[in-house]
Amino acid sequence: MNYDKINPDIIASIRRYADLHCPTGDFLRAVLSNDLKQAVMRADDENIRVLPEIVCYCYWEIPHLCWGSPGRVKAWLKPIIDDIDHCDSEREDLAHSALSANI
Repeated sequence: MNYDKINPDIIASIRRYADLHCPTGDFLRAVLSNDLKQAVMRADDENIRVLPEIVCYCYWEIPHLCWGSPGRVKAWLKPIIDDIDHCDSEREDLAHSALSANI
């Protein structure tokens, strides 16, 4: 499957969520929770056009136990509630890597 239409920042956020249990923004949380109404309401112009591709990415590329219902999302995030700082440092590392790659 080709995910080129998806903004790389969206894929990075999904990967942080799936790999590191880091929270996402409201739009992706709605997608991950399988809440179509909220996903559509919270999507910007770019993400609304590629919403089917984002869902396909989740279906094929991240563990099924981490998405599909609000309960699964809540359970997936629970391990990091006390250690949310690791997500912030991971974001900084990814941003630094992206800047270095563009130089």
